[in-house]
Amino acid sequence: MKLTTKHLLGVTAAGMLAAGSANAELITNGGFETGDLTGWTASAVAGSFSTPTTPGTGIEGTYFVRFPGTNDAGSTLSQTVTTEIGTTYDLSFLFARANFSASALDMDVDVYSGAVSGSGDLVDVTLDGAFATIGGQTFNSYEYTFTATSASTTLVFEEASTSGVDSFIDDVSITVVPEPGSLALLGLGGLLIARRRRG
Repeated sequence: MKLTTKHLLGVTAAGMLAAGSANAELITNGGFETGDLTGWTASAVAGSFSTPTTPGTGIEGTYFVRFPGTNDAGSTLSQTVTTEIGTTYDLSFLFARANFSASALDMDVDVYSGAVSGSGDLVDVTLDGAFATIGGQTFNSYEYTFTATSASTTLVFEEASTSGVDSFIDDVSITVVPEPGSLALLGLGGLLIARRRRG
Protein backbone atom coordinates (compact mmCIF):
# COMPACT_ATOMS: atom_id res chain seq x y z
CA MET A 1 0.00 0.00 0.00
CA LYS A 2 1.34 3.39 -1.01
CA LEU A 3 1.51 5.88 1.83
CA THR A 4 0.30 9.32 0.84
CA THR A 5 1.06 12.58 2.56
CA LYS A 6 -2.43 12.38 4.04
CA HIS A 7 -1.69 8.97 5.56
CA LEU A 8 1.64 10.17 6.91
CA LEU A 9 -0.01 13.21 8.44
CA GLY A 10 -2.52 10.94 10.15
CA VAL A 11 0.25 8.78 11.62
CA THR A 12 2.16 11.88 12.65
CA ALA A 13 -0.91 13.39 14.31
CA ALA A 14 -1.32 10.20 16.37
CA GLY A 15 2.31 10.42 17.38
CA MET A 16 1.91 14.06 18.33
CA LEU A 17 -1.09 13.20 20.49
CA ALA A 18 0.95 10.47 22.21
CA ALA A 19 3.81 12.90 22.78
CA GLY A 20 1.38 15.46 24.19
CA SER A 21 -0.04 12.99 26.70
CA ALA A 22 3.49 11.95 27.58
CA ASN A 23 4.27 15.55 28.55
CA ALA A 24 1.22 15.78 30.85
CA GLU A 25 2.03 17.17 34.30
CA LEU A 26 1.83 14.60 37.11
CA ILE A 27 2.33 16.95 40.06
CA THR A 28 -0.75 18.64 41.50
CA ASN A 29 -0.31 22.32 42.41
CA GLY A 30 3.42 22.31 41.66
CA GLY A 31 3.52 26.10 41.56
CA PHE A 32 1.39 26.45 44.75
CA GLU A 33 -0.88 28.81 42.84
CA THR A 34 -3.89 27.68 44.87
CA GLY A 35 -2.33 29.75 47.65
CA ASP A 36 -2.15 26.67 49.87
CA LEU A 37 -0.72 23.14 49.94
CA THR A 38 -3.50 21.44 47.93
CA GLY A 39 -2.17 18.13 46.60
CA TRP A 40 0.74 18.01 49.04
CA THR A 41 1.31 16.29 52.39
CA ALA A 42 3.20 18.49 54.86
CA SER A 43 4.78 17.41 58.14
CA ALA A 44 6.40 20.19 60.18
CA VAL A 45 8.70 19.40 63.11
CA ALA A 46 8.30 22.95 64.43
CA GLY A 47 6.38 25.96 63.18
CA SER A 48 4.29 25.56 60.04
CA PHE A 49 4.51 25.63 56.26
CA SER A 50 3.15 28.64 54.39
CA THR A 51 2.63 29.87 50.83
CA PRO A 52 3.65 33.53 50.94
CA THR A 53 3.72 36.09 48.15
CA THR A 54 6.14 38.42 49.95
CA PRO A 55 8.90 39.29 50.30
CA GLY A 56 9.45 38.82 46.58
CA THR A 57 7.26 36.54 44.48
CA GLY A 58 7.52 33.04 43.13
CA ILE A 59 9.05 32.40 39.75
CA GLU A 60 6.08 30.36 38.54
CA GLY A 61 3.12 32.67 39.14
CA THR A 62 2.59 34.45 42.46
CA TYR A 63 3.06 31.89 45.23
CA PHE A 64 5.81 29.57 46.47
CA VAL A 65 6.08 27.30 49.49
CA ARG A 66 8.08 28.25 52.56
CA PHE A 67 9.42 25.63 54.96
CA PRO A 68 8.95 26.44 58.69
CA GLY A 69 12.57 27.52 59.28
CA THR A 70 12.61 27.22 63.09
CA ASN A 71 14.49 24.14 64.28
CA ASP A 72 12.67 22.34 61.47
CA ALA A 73 15.19 19.66 60.46
CA GLY A 74 13.09 16.66 59.48
CA SER A 75 10.12 18.68 58.21
CA THR A 76 8.86 17.18 54.96
CA LEU A 77 6.72 18.12 51.97
CA SER A 78 5.67 15.19 49.80
CA GLN A 79 3.37 14.05 47.00
CA THR A 80 2.66 10.63 45.49
CA VAL A 81 1.96 10.37 41.75
CA THR A 82 0.84 7.57 39.45
CA THR A 83 3.65 6.23 37.29
CA GLU A 84 4.25 3.44 34.78
CA ILE A 85 6.91 0.83 35.50
CA GLY A 86 9.87 1.15 33.14
CA THR A 87 8.98 4.69 32.02
CA THR A 88 11.54 7.47 32.47
CA TYR A 89 10.41 10.72 34.10
CA ASP A 90 11.83 14.21 34.46
CA LEU A 91 11.74 15.93 37.87
CA SER A 92 12.38 19.68 38.02
CA PHE A 93 11.90 22.38 40.65
CA LEU A 94 13.21 25.70 41.93
CA PHE A 95 14.91 26.15 45.32
CA ALA A 96 15.99 29.22 47.30
CA ARG A 97 17.27 30.12 50.77
CA ALA A 98 16.47 33.13 52.94
CA ASN A 99 20.04 33.89 53.98
CA PHE A 100 23.12 32.95 52.03
CA SER A 101 25.55 33.46 54.89
CA ALA A 102 24.07 30.79 57.17
CA SER A 103 25.72 27.40 57.49
CA ALA A 104 24.25 23.91 57.15
CA LEU A 105 21.87 24.96 54.37
CA ASP A 106 20.76 21.47 53.39
CA MET A 107 17.59 20.22 51.72
CA ASP A 108 17.21 16.51 50.97
CA VAL A 109 15.30 15.59 47.81
CA ASP A 110 14.18 11.98 47.44
CA VAL A 111 12.07 10.09 44.93
CA TYR A 112 10.82 6.77 46.27
CA SER A 113 9.35 3.77 44.53
CA GLY A 114 5.82 3.33 45.84
CA ALA A 115 3.76 5.42 48.23
CA VAL A 116 5.89 4.77 51.33
CA SER A 117 9.09 6.72 51.99
CA GLY A 118 12.21 4.61 52.10
CA SER A 119 10.98 1.88 49.76
CA GLY A 120 13.75 2.34 47.18
CA ASP A 121 15.49 5.58 46.23
CA LEU A 122 15.17 6.59 42.57
CA VAL A 123 16.59 10.05 43.30
CA ASP A 124 18.58 10.86 46.44
CA VAL A 125 20.32 14.26 46.51
CA THR A 126 21.17 16.93 49.05
CA LEU A 127 21.04 20.58 48.01
CA ASP A 128 23.47 22.92 49.72
CA GLY A 129 25.50 26.07 49.15
CA ALA A 130 24.87 29.81 49.16
CA PHE A 131 21.70 31.35 47.77
CA ALA A 132 20.55 34.92 47.34
CA THR A 133 18.61 36.77 50.05
CA ILE A 134 14.85 36.23 49.79
CA GLY A 135 14.09 39.98 49.70
CA GLY A 136 14.43 39.69 45.92
CA GLN A 137 15.17 36.01 45.96
CA THR A 138 16.98 34.09 43.29
CA PHE A 139 15.60 30.61 42.83
CA ASN A 140 18.04 28.02 41.56
CA SER A 141 16.78 25.45 39.04
CA TYR A 142 17.31 21.70 39.49
CA GLU A 143 16.45 18.81 37.21
CA TYR A 144 16.78 15.02 37.58
CA THR A 145 15.54 11.95 35.71
CA PHE A 146 14.41 8.60 37.10
CA THR A 147 12.84 5.38 35.82
CA ALA A 148 9.73 4.22 37.67
CA THR A 149 9.80 0.78 39.30
CA SER A 150 6.28 0.96 40.71
CA ALA A 151 2.79 2.07 39.73
CA SER A 152 3.15 4.91 42.23
CA THR A 153 6.12 7.12 43.03
CA THR A 154 6.63 9.53 45.94
CA LEU A 155 8.56 12.80 45.86
CA VAL A 156 9.82 14.09 49.23
CA PHE A 157 11.50 17.39 50.11
CA GLU A 158 13.02 17.12 53.59
CA GLU A 159 14.61 19.99 55.50
CA ALA A 160 18.01 18.87 56.77
CA SER A 161 19.22 22.24 58.03
CA THR A 162 19.44 22.99 61.75
CA SER A 163 20.28 26.66 61.17
CA GLY A 164 16.69 27.94 61.37
CA VAL A 165 17.00 29.51 57.92
CA ASP A 166 13.90 29.47 55.70
CA SER A 167 13.83 27.30 52.59
CA PHE A 168 11.64 28.00 49.56
CA ILE A 169 10.40 25.66 46.80
CA ASP A 170 8.51 26.57 43.62
CA ASP A 171 7.53 25.22 40.18
CA VAL A 172 7.72 21.49 41.00
CA SER A 173 7.14 19.28 37.97
CA ILE A 174 7.23 15.60 37.02
CA THR A 175 6.64 14.67 33.37
CA VAL A 176 7.38 11.70 31.13
CA VAL A 177 10.60 11.94 29.12
CA PRO A 178 9.45 11.62 25.46
CA GLU A 179 10.66 8.52 23.63
CA PRO A 180 12.92 9.10 20.58
CA GLY A 181 10.18 7.78 18.28
CA SER A 182 7.72 10.43 19.48
CA LEU A 183 10.27 13.18 18.91
CA ALA A 184 10.97 11.86 15.41
CA LEU A 185 7.26 11.90 14.57
CA LEU A 186 6.98 15.48 15.78
CA GLY A 187 9.84 16.45 13.48
CA LEU A 188 8.30 14.59 10.54
CA GLY A 189 4.97 16.28 11.15
CA GLY A 190 6.60 19.70 10.99
CA LEU A 191 8.33 18.87 7.69
CA LEU A 192 5.14 17.54 6.11
CA ILE A 193 3.11 20.56 7.18
CA ALA A 194 5.75 22.90 5.79
CA ARG A 195 5.85 20.92 2.54
CA ARG A 196 2.09 21.08 2.13
CA ARG A 197 2.09 24.82 2.70
CA ARG A 198 4.77 25.30 0.04
CA GLY A 199 2.74 23.11 -2.33
